[in-house]
Amino acid sequence: MDKAAGGREQGGSGLVREAMLADGRVQGVGFRWYARGLAGKLGLTGFVMNLPDGCVAMEVQGQPEGLEDFAYHLAHPPLGWPIRVARLSRRQICPVPGERGFRIARWGS
Repeated sequence: MDKAAGGREQGGSGLVREAMLADGRVQGVGFRWYARGLAGKLGLTGFVMNLPDGCVAMEVQGQPEGLEDFAYHLAHPPLGWPIRVARLSRRQICPVPGERGFRIARWGS
């Protein structure tokens, strides 16, 4: 399958993958669990992990609309959640064929 610029697959699947980096109040507040649950609801795959600098890194894969919804809801969590995303950076990367599920990963593993 040919890939267009930015890692988008051309053809049948339409899957895209993004590397995301969240900065703000994102560690020790349930952010990774929230991201995993949200990804499951949106049918996305990938992983989320805390970084030593206090940020949270993610790789997220799915349909473009799902990734847009995911990013929106990360930046706008439900009322009462202590999560506060000050900045969410995003860049497209190459999709991972056959990936299943969304997991919480550990730094360095």
